[in-house]
Amino acid sequence: VLVSAGYDAHLEDPLAQCQVTELGYAAMTESLRRAAESLGAPLGIVLEGGYALGALARSVAATMEALAAPPAAAGAGAVVGSPHAVTAIAEQARARVARWWPQLG
Repeated sequence: VLVSAGYDAHLEDPLAQCQVTELGYAAMTESLRRAAESLGAPLGIVLEGGYALGALARSVAATMEALAAPPAAAGAGAVVGSPHAVTAIAEQARARVARWWPQLG
């Protein structure tokens, strides 16, 4: 599961004028983490942006805390121990989305 994590929907961000808070981002992350665990899939989150730097920092921290929460079941989730494993996962993700984004192929 690959997430493009933009934080410009934050309450303090001037761009989108939405009402999302750090707790909202943490709740969304927790939902995504549980979904990935239930699928037995790794979860990758890529930072996109946000324009209120304080809100961005707090929201990213809330996201990381939600990711670091204990797995729902023993052995759930994936722990990547080597750069080679990270590269292999990235290549698998690239291959899967290349159909829609040919420049990744």
